[in-house]
Amino acid sequence: MTIIGISGGPNSITQRYLELPNESFHDSSASVIRDGHVIAAYEEERFTRIKHTNLFPARSIKECLKHLGEAEPDYFAFSIGDDFLYSQITSDKTKSHLYPDATAFISEILYHHCQLKVGKDKIRFYDHHFSHAAAAYFQSGLPKSLVITIDGSGDGFAGKIYEVKHGKFRLLRTIAVADSLGFYYLHVTRHLGFSLFDEYKVMGLAPYGDPGVYREIFAEFYRLLPEGRYRINQDALYKLRTIARMRKSDGEITQTHKDIAAALQESLEAIVFHIVRYFAAETGNRNLCLSGGVALNCKMTGELLYSGIFENIFSHPASADNGLSIGAALACYHELTNENIAYPLRHLYLGSSYTDADVVEEVKKWDRQVKAEERGNVPLAAASLIADQRVIGWFQGRAEFGPRALGNRSILADPRPFENREKLNRIIKMREGFRPFAPSVLEEMVEEYFEVPGNARMFPFMTVILKVKPKYRSVLRAVTHVDGTARVQTVSKNVNEPYWELIRQFYALTGVGMVLNTSFNSNVEPIVNSPKEALICFLTSELDNLVMGPSIVSKRAGVFYASPEYILRLPDHVVLWGERNEATFLKNLYTNLDFRISPALCRVIKEEKKVQQTDVLLFDEIKQLMQLRIVDPVY
Repeated sequence: MTIIGISGGPNSITQRYLELPNESFHDSSASVIRDGHVIAAYEEERFTRIKHTNLFPARSIKECLKHLGEAEPDYFAFSIGDDFLYSQITSDKTKSHLYPDATAFISEILYHHCQLKVGKDKIRFYDHHFSHAAAAYFQSGLPKSLVITIDGSGDGFAGKIYEVKHGKFRLLRTIAVADSLGFYYLHVTRHLGFSLFDEYKVMGLAPYGDPGVYREIFAEFYRLLPEGRYRINQDALYKLRTIARMRKSDGEITQTHKDIAAALQESLEAIVFHIVRYFAAETGNRNLCLSGGVALNCKMTGELLYSGIFENIFSHPASADNGLSIGAALACYHELTNENIAYPLRHLYLGSSYTDADVVEEVKKWDRQVKAEERGNVPLAAASLIADQRVIGWFQGRAEFGPRALGNRSILADPRPFENREKLNRIIKMREGFRPFAPSVLEEMVEEYFEVPGNARMFPFMTVILKVKPKYRSVLRAVTHVDGTARVQTVSKNVNEPYWELIRQFYALTGVGMVLNTSFNSNVEPIVNSPKEALICFLTSELDNLVMGPSIVSKRAGVFYASPEYILRLPDHVVLWGERNEATFLKNLYTNLDFRISPALCRVIKEEKKVQQTDVLLFDEIKQLMQLRIVDPVY
């Protein structure tokens, strides 16, 4: 049985079916399972290049279909309740008469976006939080578990708590949107000058602060109740303004902001611990599965791991809404087959892949900008570059699914010099200097560097924070956070041998069995997906080398000021804002070398309007137009 799971809104760049805020249906994705096993999964942002897109995952679905050959999927599973979806449709009075039910609506969407004629009997719906729970449980490998989903909201709830035994789900409690921990964390995140989807930045900022400074004020924001219940006091949140004004996005981050972040993180952990302690005692369950956006708070998950409340904790690595497509497909399969086995998730290398021939061909197109050398032992060549203090892009195998780069679409560096962390934050990732980087460590050496609680020895998905052993904190300065922790990925030879071999070779050269690993992208785009995107990111950043397929790529001297010209292409979703006439815009850009496109002139919005404009510019100018930096060489 083959099933395609789908998560995302119904709109496209050029077609709007429903009026949706950015936080609705975000992180669109599609997955395909065969006989209970996920064989491919794609995030739509990797194709549209719109971070956290909530557009319909048409391209992802088409990629999934390629894995089925000529065969048609048996079912399409959507991660939303049909009643909830239909309520969204009928809330628009102009559309309420067009569709008799949610199935008819989805049938039209599939045909319009993917040219698929799908019978109503092949379309199935699964509640948002049940989809989260199904992904976490069925990929945990645990026969029985407490399963908790926590996020902003989905299908009218902010979370659900289940007890699952051999695939049978028993709902224990729902969490109301008024008590949403996701929205609570987001509210403070915005007060600190960050945006939707920036909650992880606040988690990284928290260790710089003292939670005790504002503990009493934050204690007024929530109330712990008997039986693991709690309430968020919405009326008290205004007191944030008595601590500090809302920070502007480009404003200075002060110690006050750090202390607020610390108090927020502490309060989140207090509430979650209150919930899990009650249900662990009530059910006697020693296993815990987590999903939903709040489950990506790896500091919280690490604290749960060290607490000893549970013997086993599985936090789904695609806990944001991207993982819903997997959950819906698995829920559908297990419902229809009554097969109740939870298969442990071994890896997330489920996305796009390219042959060595594809890579070599693409590199040749950029011959005037880069030079490439093919090596027989690519891991050794890469390890030698890193040991020589080079920061490299590493592009191998199938792309990872989920928010973390796990060694196939990664930027890698030596984990020891603190200067590497500064370099990555300042001139390569172009992001806030307080944010930490993760180590990828040989699985067999994890206990050498980290304090590992309980019996767990495998942490392949960067879902928990572990304590760095004191003797290594001054050594591993590029990956050790200010509180002495690190978000760890263990790398197994049996799962990703090329990446494991790179780290092993680095260990042989340096005596350190890990490398610094961060996602292969700049701060304005999703993780690179194709060889072309890898080359563009390489050329428009300060990366020293690119190791892609069999090729070791370096920049030719003077590439930024050389004579070759480049084409600037606006992506379909980019609309020029503030210039009435595109010809005027191009004239200004051409005649005034100091002209720069600011966010006020360039907004990424999802409208029915499609913009495509090309012009020839010098590459040095394109470097400074990061929002519009999709380029091709001209010959």
